[in-house]
Amino acid sequence: MHSLLADLKALAEGYESAEPWETWFARNNQSLASLLNRGDYLRLKLRRAEAIPDILKKFDVVCVPRARFDAELLRSTAHRMKLSKEEQSEIVNIMQNKDGYLGIAPCFEKLIEADKRVDNSVRFNNLAGALPTWSAEHIRAYIADMPVMLDSSGEWFFRGIARRFALGDAAELGRFASIQARVNWLMWGNKRVEEDSNVSYVLSALAAKDFSAALRFVETGTFPLIEGDPARKLIYNSVYAILKKDFEYLKSLVPALSKRSSPAWRGAIHSCLIGIAQQSPDLVAEGIQKSLKLHRRILSLSVLTKTIGFWAHGLFELARWVSPDLVSQFNVEQPLPWDADFQKWARQCDAPLKDISLAHIAPNIHEAIIELRIPSWWDARPQ
Repeated sequence: MHSLLADLKALAEGYESAEPWETWFARNNQSLASLLNRGDYLRLKLRRAEAIPDILKKFDVVCVPRARFDAELLRSTAHRMKLSKEEQSEIVNIMQNKDGYLGIAPCFEKLIEADKRVDNSVRFNNLAGALPTWSAEHIRAYIADMPVMLDSSGEWFFRGIARRFALGDAAELGRFASIQARVNWLMWGNKRVEEDSNVSYVLSALAAKDFSAALRFVETGTFPLIEGDPARKLIYNSVYAILKKDFEYLKSLVPALSKRSSPAWRGAIHSCLIGIAQQSPDLVAEGIQKSLKLHRRILSLSVLTKTIGFWAHGLFELARWVSPDLVSQFNVEQPLPWDADFQKWARQCDAPLKDISLAHIAPNIHEAIIELRIPSWWDARPQ
């Protein structure tokens, strides 16, 4: 097989490339022009996500995208971890139909290429009408970030869960959940309406061992939060107090946390937070264990989200961040919804996205997601 076709095949199959696309294309420009006809060359240059599969097919190169194919691996993982048929079906659906077969960089690339087909002049006029206080500069900056924000409804997290089981690699869940946390920060990190709901994003970031994203929420958020739903606000202020290392404020919340709460899964979170406040490994373990027991009873969660108790993992990492002794009484070797393999990955991980770059795809997206820079249009968002 020609080496250029081998490179294209690897990209199509979802393997991350160490070399930015523009660098690879420029380096191989003349060879590609000789290998391909003019039409395919231009399609590859302008819309590679669509062009690569067609080019490979013309050269009789079999392209089997990673994790779209290995049904045997998924069956083996499903048997070992006791996944239901419904859960397996949803994993296959995501891998085959919702870009689960793509790695992080190719997935961003596809999103951005698809967004190029949208008429930004229409989008600009619509936003200008809806946001009369925003400057033209703010609106253009917002539009530039829209490809990411349009994919902010949990899709990255779902892909991560699917890839974790389809590839048998717990690190995939960590990386994709980290991206989800950062997309959520970009969308909601400075919102001041229903801000208490951001604590769920913070716990998910902690589970993914992405303390940079979690702390970014804290840095750009309100603390202590006065407005909001009382139950959510209590958890929000407790988690934010821990991340700010304001343990005196956390202790002041213990009486409220100690009151009986409904639904029961919320009380499980309270138990863990009280355990952190009182430096009690037993209470921390009890809270996490209760959270796992009740996780699949939460009606608002989807089939796939119920597979892994991600908030329980977030509470575990939060307590371990305060002191490893606080999680010493929790059994980390137990079945789903606790993911023991994922927790082992988290213990060894210090930065889930350290090898990921998006600079060659879209510098502004790289700055917002990978570097967690505050976007300029945040200045125009009503507080």
